[in-house]
Order: sequence, then C-alpha cells, then structure tokens
Amino acid sequence: MPRLHQLAAEGAHCWLNFTGGTKTLSTALLFAYHWDLCEYKPHNSPWLLQYQLCAVDGQVHFNEVGRPNLPSALPLDIARLHNPDCQTRKPNQLEQQSPELTAQLANELWHGLTQQDQGLLHLLNMLETLWAEQNPHPYPVVEFNLDWTTLQARDPNLDPATILPWLSRLSQLAPDVVRLNGNHLSLPGPHAGKKAAPWKRWVSGEWLEQHLAISLQKLGIPVEAIGRNLVVTDADETGSHAGREADLLINWQGKTLLIEIKADIPGNSRSIDLEKQISSLGDRFGNTRKILFLGPQLHQKLQNDPNNSSKFEKLHARCQQSKILLLHQIDKLLAEFLSTERPPH
Repeated sequence: MPRLHQLAAEGAHCWLNFTGGTKTLSTALLFAYHWDLCEYKPHNSPWLLQYQLCAVDGQVHFNEVGRPNLPSALPLDIARLHNPDCQTRKPNQLEQQSPELTAQLANELWHGLTQQDQGLLHLLNMLETLWAEQNPHPYPVVEFNLDWTTLQARDPNLDPATILPWLSRLSQLAPDVVRLNGNHLSLPGPHAGKKAAPWKRWVSGEWLEQHLAISLQKLGIPVEAIGRNLVVTDADETGSHAGREADLLINWQGKTLLIEIKADIPGNSRSIDLEKQISSLGDRFGNTRKILFLGPQLHQKLQNDPNNSSKFEKLHARCQQSKILLLHQIDKLLAEFLSTERPPH
C-alpha cells in the first residue's frame, strides 16, 4: 500500500483487475485502497468490465463506466501455449490455386449431398470403392484407366448420365488428372502421385473443411479467428513421432471450439472410431469445447445403415458421455456455439 500511495502522489492512476483469485482476496483488495478504476473479465466473455466504486448512503456501489471488447488470441497462439512446436499445415494445393472455384464446388457438393443427389452419391461411392480395393498388383496403382462398360458390370446402378455432370464439374480442378473421353475415363488411383493427390484428398473430404470454414466466415467470424489444420507432434512409447491434427480451432468472442470434420468414414473403420479420434486429442489444444461435425453423406450412412439402424444414436450417446457435441447441420453449429450475447447499447 505505501507504494500505491507514493505512485498516486506522483500523479499515477492506480487500477485493480480483480479477475481470478478467491472472493475473499478480491473483496479485501477492492476495499483496501481507493482505486481509480476496477476491472473484471467474466469467463467466456469477450468484454472487460470496468467499474468505479462509489459510496451512496453508506453503501458501496459498482458504477459500470466501460465495457471494451478485448481482441481474441489467434488460434495458433492458443495451440502453442500447450504445444510450442504446433504448426499449420498448408491448405490443399487446389484451394490455394483456385479459391473461388473450390469454394463454389464445395458449396455444390454440400447442397447435392444434403438433397441426396443420386448421381453425386453414386460417383462418391464409386470412387470410395475404387480407392479402397486391395491392390492385386505387385506395384501401387497410381491411375485408373476405365470404361463405363466395365464399371457398370461391377455396379449396375452406375448411370453415366447422372454421374458425368458431377465428374465433369470436379474435373475442372485438375483437367490433366481427371480425363473424360467418350466411354473412357482416367482417375487417380489409391496411390495417386504428387500431381493427382490434391484432387483425391479434396474430393475425399477436404472440400467439407473448406465449406465449413467459409460458412463460419459468412457468419461474421474473422478469418484470423479460424485456425485450420493445426498439427502437433506426439512421441509414442517407441520414441517415434506422429502428427495429430485439429481440422478447425476457432477462438472468437470468448469461446474456443475444436471441430473435427468427417465427410465420410473409411470402409474398414467403425463409427465409434470417430468419437475416439477427437477424444484422443485431449487437451493438446487447451481447454476447448469439442465438436464432431458429420457431413451429409456420412450422417445419412449412419442414419440409414441397414445392418444397424441405431448406429447414429449409439454414436450420439457415446459423444455425450465424452462431452463432445455431435452435429451435422451448419446452422446448429453457428446458432448454438458461435453466436454470443452483445453488450447493451
């Protein structure tokens, strides 16, 4: 206290921030000195509340004099508090080269799958089957050269008339990788080379990450508040290192959300593995609210599985037990977790 009195005598303004600590300590500090200003930061709030203490009829009152909006920390900075070596993986090469086209196609994919467009569903199922098959050759399959007759012999439901418009649209991203020539087509194989790998990854699910990030920006969330593809490195028991990735880490308006995005699930995986994957991230990115976001195709698969009609409900219950929010609608994500109370005018 003597130091405070000395500073005040020299013309300094003395402020108290009583965020944190115990109520007893905060109360003692509040009334131990005549502060020029007192500040308090509520939990999960973007505002710093500023008060001046005044006495009225022998009672001390808090008179609010300001409520500045604090700038949010960048997602990467938050991640590095817990993992100093955290890095951001570069976006898909196609997204960097053609941001407008990939954004437009991602939006079309979202709406097509939401409306259960049969041509799009058959195309994605065809690609999934081709990429998941065991390679019978002694060397990796880098490219498929196919014809519709062979494809339809394997799956009579394939209709070029409904599939080709979608494949033609998607081929615009990499016309030298996806080639259509009459009854023949060339597609990246399971072991796509460096040139074809970005197209394969984007179509396999990175389109949904891009679409969700754009949707959040349309809500008004600044692009710098959205961290994409943050990678941390863990050492396992053998001493080897493996990267763990957060699809989206968002810090905005006093809330930090960790979102795991799944467009589909590999054929050899189980639905419970989806929950395990995000749960295993633990607190590597800090104290976050974890969300598992399912794309339309995956949500429909889980809802309509002929072998297990309760697969989605079981995943939902498992996520609830792990305090993970399971979502498949963008508006629910935006409305429930990215909106915030505004300060009164």
